[in-house]
Amino acid sequence: MKGKVFSVITLVILLSSLIMVSMKTENLTQAAPLISKTIFVTSTADSGAGTLRQILANAQNGDKILFDTSVFPPASPVTIYLSSPLPAITKDNLTIDASDVGVIIDGSAAGSGITPGLSIQANHVAVRGLQIVNFAGCGIEIYGHENVIGGDRSVGIGPLGQGNLLSGSKNHSGIGLFNTGAYSNTIQGNLIGVRADGLSPWGNAGDGVHINGGHHNLILGNIIGGNSSGIQGCCTSDTSHNSIRGNWIGVGIDGSTPITNTLAGVWFHDGASYNTVGSDNLIAYNQTGVLMHTPASLGNTITQNSIFSNAYGISLEDGSNGGLAAPVVTAFDLASGMIMGRACPGCTVEVFSDLGNQGGIFEGSMQANAAGVFVFAKDESFTGPHLTTTATDNTGNTSSFSFPTSGSGAETIIQAGNGNYISTILTKQSFELSENHISGHTANPHDSGMDYDAFKVYQEAEVFAQGIKGMHIYLNEGEEPIDWTRSDYTIEAIDDAWIDLLGENDVYVVFGLSFWDKDNHPTGWPPVPSRFTTEEEIQRYLDYVRYIVTHFRGRIAYYELWNEPDNMGTSFQFIEPEAYVELIRRTVPVIKEADPDAKVVVGAVSYLMNPYCQAYINTIIKSDVLPLVDVISFHPMFGTSPEHEEHREYYYAYPQIVRDFQRNAYANGFTGIFRADEIYWCSPGYGCGHTGFPMHTEFTVPKYLARGTITNLGLGLVAGAGTSPHVPRAFTVIRNLSTIFSGVEVTQFPVEISTTIINVVSYTFSLPQDTYLLALWNDGVAADEDLGVGATVKIPGFAGYLATGLDPLHSLQQPLITRDEGNALVIENLMLKDYPILIRLAPQ
Repeated sequence: MKGKVFSVITLVILLSSLIMVSMKTENLTQAAPLISKTIFVTSTADSGAGTLRQILANAQNGDKILFDTSVFPPASPVTIYLSSPLPAITKDNLTIDASDVGVIIDGSAAGSGITPGLSIQANHVAVRGLQIVNFAGCGIEIYGHENVIGGDRSVGIGPLGQGNLLSGSKNHSGIGLFNTGAYSNTIQGNLIGVRADGLSPWGNAGDGVHINGGHHNLILGNIIGGNSSGIQGCCTSDTSHNSIRGNWIGVGIDGSTPITNTLAGVWFHDGASYNTVGSDNLIAYNQTGVLMHTPASLGNTITQNSIFSNAYGISLEDGSNGGLAAPVVTAFDLASGMIMGRACPGCTVEVFSDLGNQGGIFEGSMQANAAGVFVFAKDESFTGPHLTTTATDNTGNTSSFSFPTSGSGAETIIQAGNGNYISTILTKQSFELSENHISGHTANPHDSGMDYDAFKVYQEAEVFAQGIKGMHIYLNEGEEPIDWTRSDYTIEAIDDAWIDLLGENDVYVVFGLSFWDKDNHPTGWPPVPSRFTTEEEIQRYLDYVRYIVTHFRGRIAYYELWNEPDNMGTSFQFIEPEAYVELIRRTVPVIKEADPDAKVVVGAVSYLMNPYCQAYINTIIKSDVLPLVDVISFHPMFGTSPEHEEHREYYYAYPQIVRDFQRNAYANGFTGIFRADEIYWCSPGYGCGHTGFPMHTEFTVPKYLARGTITNLGLGLVAGAGTSPHVPRAFTVIRNLSTIFSGVEVTQFPVEISTTIINVVSYTFSLPQDTYLLALWNDGVAADEDLGVGATVKIPGFAGYLATGLDPLHSLQQPLITRDEGNALVIENLMLKDYPILIRLAPQ
């Protein structure tokens, strides 16, 4: 019995062992990988045995594709000309290695549209040493993950080592990373948009590297130039967590030769978020170093790079990166390596030296404290000559560069000996502000070439963020050049949408009623002594005015009768003064009939420094049409300053010229207001679009702009001083003044100023809630750097008021130390500067 049991047990064990062995054998058979092969490309032909096309078509997982050195010598690269697209790469773990040979793949005839050079639809693929050129689409497009494009250019005897060259794309980019499957790829050591020498542009029609949906990719150590943008990340929030490190973007392989990317070095927009630019990128000679657009693009960090000699360094448009404000430097010393200032609380502040206003040399970083104060001591000298800073918050948003310092060291002091807390002026948008009497002007949408959505974003950044309350516009050209093919009567849908957009944001419109009578002069005008000398021409103008005002009834507040009618340089723009007065007489009733609430602006003469312009305004003032009109305007300041001898007399005479206009106009029945439009100061980096205007520096332009704006406001005029964010110091000044002067009205109260400065100017204003404003400055020649001169300011009738000093140039405000002397408020040790310092007086 026992023997039978033993036999059964033995049989079961033997059967079980056989089954287990069989299962193991089956598993081993299923898991066995395909045997990888090393295959050589031995032909330069487009197709057939030994060609790249054939080998790609037959490739299996893990294959390594090399090139025959005798066919593709490294010292004399040989070109494979394609007549159709190559097969897509769909096998994983494939290697294409030309690092020891010379191979050029030319796609000039491979296909149209966006036909790529190599389409990688697999994972763990490596591509090294190829020159992929002249394709309609991307040189290489990637849809898979953990692929490696390039490598170390010093490894291999081929002309690029392991790096690839990707240039000449007709319709797209050097490399494209598409869709969410493109992740954890490495793009390293390639020449993208440049020629094999690494020093001259070849270009791609699109970007060097284009990322749409790709994430967690590494772009490392590439030379990228000659493209639209060096690297673009766009179009979706999936484009995220990409790391851009150690690339030279806009610069050749020698680190100094410019190879410009025409739009930007790096560009993120439309949702691209949480990407990192840095460290160790060299980004130079591009239109913008790092550019961002749209509020959906957030958390993009820019850190420890060398960014210099771009037209603009870091530009945050349309609320991208949360619109994070740049730090404000309040004190620095180049020799000792000390800098301090204010930034967002808890933010990381990086310090740079630069020859201009960007960040060429990274000097170090620190964290701002909970109050936003930062202090950095390097313990050795800064390189200089200018210092800039950026801020990065705890979600990864990085700001633009702060304004560059000037000189060897300075401290921005509003009041000497004042230890009170210094804070940043918090600005508001146009729709959040009461009337501030600050206006601007801008291009119309059909001239901008933008669609409505893009133009809306542009207006939000250029107009509404500036806080101005009025906008001077033309649908026809205000002056030459004229498009004679476009009808005077053209109003496009985008124009209507634009007018509505301005109204929705509480920005009123001044509409310039220029009329070039194009139907009767389709190729332009012959020389004429004056416009509007015949009844027929006047009637055609009245028909045009009636059409425009009827169309925009209730949506436009002001209509301006002509721009610069005194302009003798353009005969078809010039109107004799008497003819202009008659035109006013005939036109005002037409406007009022079409829109009884509309107001009429007249004058708008060119540079008021010209005595003829002053005489032209006086002709209008002395005429009998003055009671018919609501506004008299002129263009008063085109680089006007005391530092230019030919402008000095007019600069100092201007306030009295205006007061004389006002006195005579009001005596002749005028009950309206005056406008000072087109207030400009130009610098070499911003020519204002006009030739012949005096030039100033980027540091003195905002100073004169602040003077000119407040002078006109103080004289009771609307100040047409709005500017562009592409002139950042000037834009900042107007943005600050727009907020500070919200609800302002001119008022008079006595001020006594004791100082050694000879030429001090002051203006006084009232604000809502029993609050007042005093502006004062040294009205001499402005300097790049002015530490100020001490002054004592005594303001009778304001004892007990709280005084706050405001610096619109540096965006700073500080409670002032005061004392009462009888009924007067006394402010000692106030630092008078060559730009306006404002004192806000509020009851306790």
